[in-house]
Amino acid sequence: MIPGLEDLPSTANDFPQGRVESIDFARGAFSGWIELRNGQVPPLQIRESNIFRTKGVTLGEARRDVSSAKGIAAVGFTVSAGQPISPFNVQNGVTAVHALWGTEDHPLPTVASCHALINKLVDVMPNDLKVARGNFSHVNTPIGTRLGLGSIKMSPFEMPVGTTSGDGVTIVGERGNLFLRGGGNSLERQYAWGSPSGPPNGKQLIERFADEWLQTFHKRAQSLAEMGVPFRQLVIPEKNSVLADLMPLDVATPTPLYRRLIDAVATEDWFIDSLDLFRTWDESVSPSWMKVDSHFSTQSALALTRTVLTNLDLCEDALFDSVRIGPNFEYLRGDMGWRLVGFDLYDRLALPDEHTLSEFGPAIDPVSTVEPPDGGHIGTRVNWVNDLAPIDRHILVFGNSYFGNGKNANQMSWWFSRLFKRFTLVWSPDVDMRIIERLNPDAVICQTVERFLAKVPAV
Repeated sequence: MIPGLEDLPSTANDFPQGRVESIDFARGAFSGWIELRNGQVPPLQIRESNIFRTKGVTLGEARRDVSSAKGIAAVGFTVSAGQPISPFNVQNGVTAVHALWGTEDHPLPTVASCHALINKLVDVMPNDLKVARGNFSHVNTPIGTRLGLGSIKMSPFEMPVGTTSGDGVTIVGERGNLFLRGGGNSLERQYAWGSPSGPPNGKQLIERFADEWLQTFHKRAQSLAEMGVPFRQLVIPEKNSVLADLMPLDVATPTPLYRRLIDAVATEDWFIDSLDLFRTWDESVSPSWMKVDSHFSTQSALALTRTVLTNLDLCEDALFDSVRIGPNFEYLRGDMGWRLVGFDLYDRLALPDEHTLSEFGPAIDPVSTVEPPDGGHIGTRVNWVNDLAPIDRHILVFGNSYFGNGKNANQMSWWFSRLFKRFTLVWSPDVDMRIIERLNPDAVICQTVERFLAKVPAV
């Protein structure tokens, strides 16, 4: 007997009842409730055509709401295939959760709200993915891949604000924006540090991480000053902090730790307050962030590049004033949509005018790329050499995906590789002094993002 169900009624009429109430298409997980018979839970399986796809079944608590409404004993469940499933297959009954009882095997129906969402998701699927057999597979393009305008028809759809992905990482905001909520960096919790709704030791966490970061910042500044190399520290704010009015989370922005650091180093000449750039951003003129991606827009990448160069006394106003972005665009695969709906969602990536910086090279490819053996990003080193670039400097950046591989104009590397005769990106939160000594750059920029402040790199 399931604990907590001893006093609940049980029926023996027909086949056990059950419903699917939610589906996480990215993880291939169905959740709902199932009726007990004689204190036993009917076996549950995900069936795709005539093939069982079940990887695991987890039983939840007694569903007293179901007992009250239907007069039966029921328990919650989640059954997972361990891989993405297609909304189209679910809509057509090809993929379903089946309950087994005796010699009978029946699919569990979905509740009306879940069925309505399935219909909406299928409506926006590319036709070549609407195949009622086999497993759902993502569009065969890596995150960051562009689709040229006209290469595929796109269709928007609407979802309730506050809808959260099954893994708790992504939440739907206003105007079609997706925001990070959870994940490995526990972003929502970071916003709650020091507040009544946060952890009891939230204020201690703020002070501890702030002290460690300040030691790291000052150590970097001191070491590079001794080497005679200009140093700049750049912290990029979260989309949540910039577009707080569109985010459905009741939190104060930015995170308390980020605020604490800004207050502590605001007067340091090596610190670049990028949040200040976005405090006055006019979203009606151009978007600051991509809608279904955690990274900023082409316009923001350009504006922040200009801010950094101004701070380094390397900005040529006439050069930046001549830059035009749009109206042309391409579709860029976002990094959050698949978590929410189980397949890729795309953003409109504004393109610089074809004449923008064209005299300095229309397409700048790296002269060398070193990738780590584990296939990850951290440890990647990319070198660009551009003899046509207007600024005769070598800039070394220790950063992450906001600089990126430079293939898209919403990455700062796209702009740096066109503006500097030599530019090197080391994808790493740590600063390797050996690389600095070997390359002898004209300036070093260390870049991180607000959500990564909860993990301090080595000094």
